[in-house]
Amino acid sequence: VMSKGIQTKVLGTSFDVRAYPGENEMKVGVIEGKVQVKGDDKSGITFDHKLLPQQISVVDFENNTAHKGSFDPDELTAWTSWVLKFKNRSLKTIFNEIEKWYAIDVVLDSNIDLTQSFSGSFENEPLSAVLEVLGHNAEFDFKISGNQVSVTKKLNTN
Repeated sequence: VMSKGIQTKVLGTSFDVRAYPGENEMKVGVIEGKVQVKGDDKSGITFDHKLLPQQISVVDFENNTAHKGSFDPDELTAWTSWVLKFKNRSLKTIFNEIEKWYAIDVVLDSNIDLTQSFSGSFENEPLSAVLEVLGHNAEFDFKISGNQVSVTKKLNTN
C-alpha cells in the first residue's frame, strides 16, 4: 500500500493505516501479524520499521520524522465497531476526528484551548451528544447548522 509516498508492505497480518488528506501525520498500527513501513527519498523521510502486534509507526510530515512505538489496538480500530474512541488526545485532534466521523466542518472560536487533552468513548452516538460531553469538560458552547458546527468559548454565567 502506498500513501503519501510511504510504503506499507503486508507480511500476513491485520493492520490499520490512517493517512488523511490535509493532515501532517500518518499512522500504521499492527493488530496481528507483521508489517513493514518504509519511507524513502520520494516521501522525504527515510526509515524502515518492521512492526509486530501492538506496535505503531507514526510519520510526521511537518517535522520530517518517523518513530515506532506501542499503542492501544482498541483505540485505533474502534471505528470498525462504530465507536469513536480517543485516549489522552488533544482537543484539536478530537475535532479533526469528529469532522471525519460525522462528515461536518467545525469552525472554532480563537479563544478555544485546543491543547487540552481528553479521553472518551462514544458508541454510535449522535453528534450533539458527543459535543455536549466535550463542551461540558472543555468549557465550550456549540451550534449545529446543517453540516457545520460553530464552537465558542462558554460564557461565564456568574
